Amino acid sequence: MAVDLSSLPAPVRRYAARVLPAAPVSAGSVRIGQRGEMILKPGARPRPFTATEELSAQRVAFDWRASFPMLGPVGLRVTDAYRSGEGRLEVRVLGLPLQRRRGRELARAEAYRYLAEIPWVPHAILANPELEWAEVG
Repeated sequence: MAVDLSSLPAPVRRYAARVLPAAPVSAGSVRIGQRGEMILKPGARPRPFTATEELSAQRVAFDWRASFPMLGPVGLRVTDAYRSGEGRLEVRVLGLPLQRRRGRELARAEAYRYLAEIPWVPHAILANPELEWAEVG
């Protein structure tokens, strides 16, 4: 059974035609392991991190959990997430919260992050009923 791309705007249709298999994919989510470096504040040196991110194909939702080693077994634990219309950013050390962010502005930024990461879960283009595609410019 072929994937129906006809309802998508032309740019999304062209992308989906290149990356999606001909047969529908039924995966509910994608889990990605990451390892890299990140600058945690302006002027600071890059810090190594490892992370796991899970992106849903069925709804606009993701969960990114990262660990930044600092001194031996002590490190920062960062959670960046979006689910059910709410964004969440938490930074913890030894399980104690250092920073917590929520609110409308963060939720919007997290929803945009999900859209920016659609290439990691391209079957969400068709499978996610929360997404509406329209060409606006």
